[in-house]
Amino acid sequence: MNVLLITTVPYNESFTSKAFKTYFGSFNNANVNTICVSDIKPDFSYSKNVFKFSDRSFLNFIFKKNEFPGAVIDAELSKEKELSLNKSKASLLRKTYIRYFLRRMLWKNKWNNPKFEDWFSSFSFDCVVVSGTKDFIFYDIGLYLAKRFSVPLILIYNDDYLLSSKTHLNLIKCLFHCKYKKMLQLIFSYKRTGLISVSQNMICEYKKMFSFKSLQIFLSSQPLAREKYELSNK
Repeated sequence: MNVLLITTVPYNESFTSKAFKTYFGSFNNANVNTICVSDIKPDFSYSKNVFKFSDRSFLNFIFKKNEFPGAVIDAELSKEKELSLNKSKASLLRKTYIRYFLRRMLWKNKWNNPKFEDWFSSFSFDCVVVSGTKDFIFYDIGLYLAKRFSVPLILIYNDDYLLSSKTHLNLIKCLFHCKYKKMLQLIFSYKRTGLISVSQNMICEYKKMFSFKSLQIFLSSQPLAREKYELSNK
């Protein structure tokens, strides 16, 4: 089985959680293709094929028009240059909710370019997996690819991005949660969507909030079974 994984941060034991290893540790690295945005160096032993977008590449495209945004991360070349992430800056950006709106605007109508098209057209995949994130744009990309190739779309939530702050006075946060819920409703309306969560409480709340009969929800208390990807096309 081939998987197309969309995640903010590629798996690297020095920076990321062990969840990725739990879910995909049994897969051959040639069967896991990753789209990411972080400067953290990927662990190619888990995902051999990596495509990276960056906000800077979109800005360069807008102002310089020199090349399309995004780049394939070559495993051999990356050995020569260790990529790192400033954790303090990353933490600050994560707290800036307006960032998610700005990134969606910046990337809109530009991420689906010939360079990216050539990359994902060079291999086949049986499902699209979106690792839970606050970034709207990654869900846009995941839903587009799932619909285009008529494959299941799986969301993996190790954290909650919707239920944790049901009531708040911050206008930006309020707008974010409204937009996020609307986006998930669109995602879950796709008939081959599945949700994997580590929290039984979150599963119960999502079932109440989103009543799509076709949505299949799994509790990931054990290593991910490949059968969970095989959603029925109802």
